[in-house]
Amino acid sequence: MDDLDKEYSELLQAGEPQPKATRRARGKKREPYRPEEDPEFDCGAVVQLRSGGPLMTVWTAVSAVAPGFWPWMYHCYWFEGDTLRKETFPGHVLREKEE
Repeated sequence: MDDLDKEYSELLQAGEPQPKATRRARGKKREPYRPEEDPEFDCGAVVQLRSGGPLMTVWTAVSAVAPGFWPWMYHCYWFEGDTLRKETFPGHVLREKEE
């Protein structure tokens, strides 16, 4: 047990209240994470999985919540027979339909 753990243990035994988690100051809002690059596909673009599959329409592009993730996720819609399907894909698995 290191010195910090020992000190914390002694405070708990003495009945000291546990420290509360720090919170943001009220009124301050976090700036949303914004990827450096713009989305690769525009809304309404016709895309397909790089591995193949049905043609899909990009409904919207959503930026990832934090650095280190894929910068853009795409909500896509397509029809399977008469059934409307939807799914979200990272941009690196999609390609735009060649005309």
